[in-house]
Amino acid sequence: MEVRNSRMSMGGVGSNSTYNPRTGSYGNSSVTAMNANMDDLVVGIGSAFSTLGNYTMSAAEMAKRQAQAAINDPQFHNATSFVNRGVSTMWRSLSASVQSM
Repeated sequence: MEVRNSRMSMGGVGSNSTYNPRTGSYGNSSVTAMNANMDDLVVGIGSAFSTLGNYTMSAAEMAKRQAQAAINDPQFHNATSFVNRGVSTMWRSLSASVQSM
């Protein structure tokens, strides 16, 4: 055993001498820190994609609800009937003009 800062430490006694009791891991502490940072990065990217997916799903659901509401709206049907009548009238007029030539 060795004494560090007036505390007892079992640093590697009876096991691998590279064991770090503070991190609970073996090997080079800078490699361990880099692996931890990489893990954090991967978790962060995964979280970002998950959040993006949730926002996309929410936007799609909202668009679907708005489209359904517009289709079920009586004013929507009145507007489409108005457009249909206008197009039909225009087509009849165009057809009559072509036939009279």
